[in-house]
Order: sequence, then structure tokens, then C-alpha cells
Amino acid sequence: MSKTTIVGGKIIETTGGDFNIYAKENIVYFAATTITETGVEKGVNFGEPQTYQNTEKPEVAIKVIDTVFLPLGIFSFKGEKENSKIQFEIKCKKGEASGLVFSVKREGRVIFSKNIEETLASGAKTIVEWDGFSDARIYDSTFFVDGSLTAEVSNGEAQASEKIEFKYKEVDWVDLKIDDNEKKAEVTLRVNLKEAEISPTSSKTFEQLVALSIDGLKLYWGRNKTRSVGSSVQINGADYEIMVNPINTAEKSMPALNVYSKTENYGRSRNWWASRKLFFNDGYHASMYAQMASPPAGSPALEDEKEFKHTAAHEIGHEILQEYGGKYEYSYVHKDSSTLFTQSVKPESTLPPTGEIDLMKYYSDDPFFYRDSIDFYNRNVAHEKDVQGLLWCSKLKTR
Repeated sequence: MSKTTIVGGKIIETTGGDFNIYAKENIVYFAATTITETGVEKGVNFGEPQTYQNTEKPEVAIKVIDTVFLPLGIFSFKGEKENSKIQFEIKCKKGEASGLVFSVKREGRVIFSKNIEETLASGAKTIVEWDGFSDARIYDSTFFVDGSLTAEVSNGEAQASEKIEFKYKEVDWVDLKIDDNEKKAEVTLRVNLKEAEISPTSSKTFEQLVALSIDGLKLYWGRNKTRSVGSSVQINGADYEIMVNPINTAEKSMPALNVYSKTENYGRSRNWWASRKLFFNDGYHASMYAQMASPPAGSPALEDEKEFKHTAAHEIGHEILQEYGGKYEYSYVHKDSSTLFTQSVKPESTLPPTGEIDLMKYYSDDPFFYRDSIDFYNRNVAHEKDVQGLLWCSKLKTR
């Protein structure tokens, strides 16, 4: 920054006290005739250069830069890495500010802090980035949406603060908590199961069917070490265990899914915008086994329960898939394993001989009544990309 002043006549400056000039580099005087310096009492002194000291009391400001944010840089459905940093603008409004400390507080308690190394002159700005984790490497999305976080900058002399206020960008039925030390993430998933029609002769109450649905979501959408296959999700080259904690509620939840229990005239479950129905077909396996010459071993009632838990996880999973990958191109066609309008399974979609079986796909060679023979339920799990999509649903944006 430079300053040039051109005057056609004289310049006269008069002060009642000292007149100091400081320069980081050179001071040059040039005159066409004479340069005169006079010290009446003590003469003219040429000493060591002094550094200018700004004694003006500093004032600082802080603000959150508008952004969309998702921790760890989780990828979108199209493979684009989401923004994993929140930026804060720190400005020195007046004076000179050094020794500044940036901190994030929750309900008055510091959860993250960072030293700002540079000294800010009046009018200067700097940007501080935060990855959303506390100093203890814990992330909790609810802290950002409940209004309990405050950003602060201070050096003891100057101080400024601003509330950190975000909202969920995609949906409001997913909360995400991550322990980065343990490489574990917990997802709170709010579903809305509504009692529609429970047969008087049903072996299950509505509450029992809700409990089975919750168990199914934990089992099939969780990817952790309780499973023999599908035990983690890879994020930024590290394996994270994912635990799912479903809650049945009408508050900040998925669209309502109506629950039926049929002991005859069995129904087919579905979950799309025009029809959301979840059927427990009570006695279905017993009825089919009675017609088979060589029925499978085991309890048909237990098979009804296993199938219902799997179906509940699959149907509720459609809400996740359509948010992450789209309705018609991803969710409603079962990830290209079925047709859209007739929902018929495509013949080329066949079961993998080993390893994971994708929860959200249809398979043309599904041995429905003999699933235990291929360890179907133990191998069945939401695909790693789809569980990453569940985490993606917790994306935040500034209010």
C-alpha cells in the first residue's frame, strides 16, 4: 500500500507535542534548494531507529462464513467429496490484535480451541477452519442444530463471539455422532410406524411389530463387528463401524409407514410416495410349509419374524435411497435390479455365491423358503455405499 501527495504550494504542519515518523524501509527527503532541521533546545539527534507501537485498544469481530458442511468429507452419491470444514472470518476492527485464540464453546464450556499465530493490523482479516470435531475428537450433529454452540476469538484484551447456527440440509430424521478415536459412528434414525390394521387373531401386537422393525433396522443398516459380513464403512481410507439407533416417533421423522398384520389375504409391502404399507404376514410360512412335500426344517413362526424384520429394513431403506440416490433412478428400481412399473425382478440380478447380499436389491434366484440354506439373513446387509448415504443424509447448512 502506498500514498502519494502532490501540493502546488507550501505544506505547514504544527504540533503541540512530538511528531514521529516510522517506516519499515526508507525515508527519503528531496528539495530543490535547502533542507533545514532545527532543534532549538537539544539540537538534532540521529539515533537508532524505533519501531512504531500501536497503543490503540484493539477490537475484533468474528463471523461464520455461509457453508454446507459434512464431517470427514463423506462422498455424495455422484462421488463428489463434501465440504468437511467450517470457515470463520476473524477481523481486527481497530488497533492491533496479537495472541488471539479461536475457540468453540458449548453451553459456555470450551470443546475446541486453536491459536491464531498471525498479528492482525487494523482492518486485517484471517480465516480459521474447523472440522466440526471437539478436541477429544467427538462430533455430534445435534450440537449444530440445537443452538448450543458459540464461536469466540479472544486475547484477553479483545474479544468477540457469534452463535454457530446450522440446520439439516437434506432431511431432519437423521442425527450423526462420530467418535474419531474409536472410528465408530452412531446414527439416530427417526421412523414413523403407524398402526393401520392388526388382525384380531394376530400373534403380534402393534408394539411387538414396531420392536421387530427396530431390530431389523439395527441388524441390516448397522455395519459393525457384531456382523459376520458387512462390518464397516470406509471413509477417507479408514474403516468406521456404524451403529444405527432407530426411534419410532412422529416428530422430525420419515413419512408415516402404515403397519398391518394379516393372518389371511396376505399383503405385499411397499414404500413409495403414493403407497406406504408394511405387512406382517402372520402364519404365511406355516401355510406354505403345509403344502410342501419336503418343507424346510425349523420354526415357520420364526421364519415369519425373520422375514418381517428384513422387509421392514428394506422398505424403510427406500426413504434413505431416494434421498441419497434418487427415487426413480435408484430407489424404486431397487438399484437397477427390478423394473420401475411392474417391480419385476430382472433375470440378470442373481445372488452372490459368497459374501454380502445387498439388502436393497431384488434377486431372481432368491430361494425364498430355503433362505437359511444360503445363510441369507446373516449375509444380508445394507451396502457400504448406502450406509454412507445414510450418514450423508445428516448434511448441514448455515441458517
